[in-house]
Amino acid sequence: MKRLLLPIVGILIFTSLKAQQDPRFTQFMFNKLVTNSGYAGSKGLISTNLIYRHEWIGFDGEPVTQNFSIDAPIEKLHGGIGLSVVNDALGFENTTGGLLHYSYRTNAGSGVIGIGIQAGFFMKGMDVSNMKPSSSEFDDAIPAAAQSGWLPDLGLGVYYNTKNIYFGISTSHIIESKMKYSGTDPTSGLNYSGQLQFKRHYYISTGYEYDMGAKLILMPSVLIKSDGTMTQLDINTNLAYKIKTKKAWAGLSYSSGDLIRSQAFLALLLGMDITNNLHFGYAYDVTPTAINLFGNRLFNTSIQTHEIMLGYDFNISPPAKPIHIIRTPRFL
Repeated sequence: MKRLLLPIVGILIFTSLKAQQDPRFTQFMFNKLVTNSGYAGSKGLISTNLIYRHEWIGFDGEPVTQNFSIDAPIEKLHGGIGLSVVNDALGFENTTGGLLHYSYRTNAGSGVIGIGIQAGFFMKGMDVSNMKPSSSEFDDAIPAAAQSGWLPDLGLGVYYNTKNIYFGISTSHIIESKMKYSGTDPTSGLNYSGQLQFKRHYYISTGYEYDMGAKLILMPSVLIKSDGTMTQLDINTNLAYKIKTKKAWAGLSYSSGDLIRSQAFLALLLGMDITNNLHFGYAYDVTPTAINLFGNRLFNTSIQTHEIMLGYDFNISPPAKPIHIIRTPRFL
């Protein structure tokens, strides 16, 4: 039954359903540059982050995502800059590319606000050579040959943080770039045509760090994602134990269902500061759920996902004329 995923993904892609296209990360609180360019430079450090996510273990065409990001404050630019690179594979569609980020940061009340912009290019492509249609009917949206092309991308974000709290709002894929394709199927002689397109996404995020005493710190965070048609809610709560200058944490994450998974699911999070600069995190998502298509239940199964995060911060000397950077809590 698990081999049904690849044709299901094919249907989702070629019928141009308004599914969210940006990869999802359970440990979103560790790397907010992925969703908000206004975050760049907010830690006051040269901060690097690497995430590997493998979803729907055991299914053909399962989503696999790698993301790398780096950002740093730059005094002469009155803010911060960053770079994020992503490779996201789902079924026979693959997206690879990078974004440059800039955030203008200035004092605002008891905190700092960052107004950011991101721009870059993505290589979007698909190869249906491994797809095995369930019928002999011709679909004029499915190309007979592999397709690929470069798409420009643009996004905006606003990020505000104090010592213990943050709030962000952002949008990606503002220009909704698209790539059209067409050709003739050599087997049937029929023409095919279609397009691959980015759909604009919107994000709202917030989080708080509360010192409970006895070396315990409560760190709740929320992320709301929407493409204007579909909205997903992620709620995360980590409890950290402070060991001198380092932390170890564990938590639970709740995520609402999506186009494929009808039910909400939970995730377990674990992590620690290996050193003062090196951080490790792991998330395990599992849900006994139903695979759905167009509102119809196809079969019941258990979806499992593994996500690994590594982060490293490089200390930098404080600028001669600081812009009153407030260092966010370690997990932010």
